[in-house]
Amino acid sequence: MNCGGKKKKSANSPVGTNKSKLGAPKEKKDETEQPSASVKGESLKKKKNKRMKMTTRRSGNPTAIANEPIPWQNLKIKIYKHLGSGVMGSVFLIDWQKSKKVALKLVPLTQNSSWHLCKVEVDNLIKIRQISSEVPNFVKMLNNCIVESIPAEVCKKFQLLQNTKYSVIILENGGEPLAKKIFKSDEQIISAVAQTMLAMCVAKRRLDFQHVDIHDKNILVSETESEIMEYVVDGRKVRVRACGVKVTIIDLQLSRFKYYPSRYDLRRLCDVFIMLAKKTNEESARKIILKAVEICRNAPDSAGLWPNDQFFDHTCR
Repeated sequence: MNCGGKKKKSANSPVGTNKSKLGAPKEKKDETEQPSASVKGESLKKKKNKRMKMTTRRSGNPTAIANEPIPWQNLKIKIYKHLGSGVMGSVFLIDWQKSKKVALKLVPLTQNSSWHLCKVEVDNLIKIRQISSEVPNFVKMLNNCIVESIPAEVCKKFQLLQNTKYSVIILENGGEPLAKKIFKSDEQIISAVAQTMLAMCVAKRRLDFQHVDIHDKNILVSETESEIMEYVVDGRKVRVRACGVKVTIIDLQLSRFKYYPSRYDLRRLCDVFIMLAKKTNEESARKIILKAVEICRNAPDSAGLWPNDQFFDHTCR
């Protein structure tokens, strides 16, 4: 049925019709113009090199993990030191392109489970980016790829496996682990507790997020010149006094983004906050942090970490 008032193109219509049907001579392929095998090879090589450069280019919004490995030298990094190791891989402090002192996470892809967990972590880092304007405390991924052909001297120096592909995740440097952090004041400890609670609260309310592996080594602390940390909780802006420190939550490899009836995160946060309470100098500061522990114990899940004036009156402004 013709609803638009326009006639359908018929086989006899010249519009959009193949020239051969109009009596025009068919174009013959000129075999002399076909590129030689060597030219084709060079062209493919250029395209491959271009793809390699693209995978190492910095992006503000990196996407899913790349499938094609690139040579180690294409990363163009300078490794300073080893920061730590986990079950899956190791983390190093590096210079990368114009970024100074960022973190490099290397995971050997020696089995299918390694590949799967790396992909999950990259996907989770992309998901948590959705609330970056509402929560400043989750680690930001700068880039990711797979590398191969790691030089023998690099493998020997940093104890990497030779002739092995590695998953590479480049992250912002979140500072040092909470377990090792020496705070300058009780106010800094209280601020670190408040930032951690609000980050977990907003992530749970907005994305049904559960970290699953939250502990004092997956909570980093760095120095900051910002006076406040700002959050958005159910449309309400909440400002926390930074007191010179910023919390960064890392290692989302096991995290979930769907409802799961568990208080596991809260139990682990209780342990972290009790440890921090022991670091305080004043009894008044210790009591404030123990109120945060009480909130964690009574909350049904991370979404219940706010609002509660018993603790946040001391930290919010």
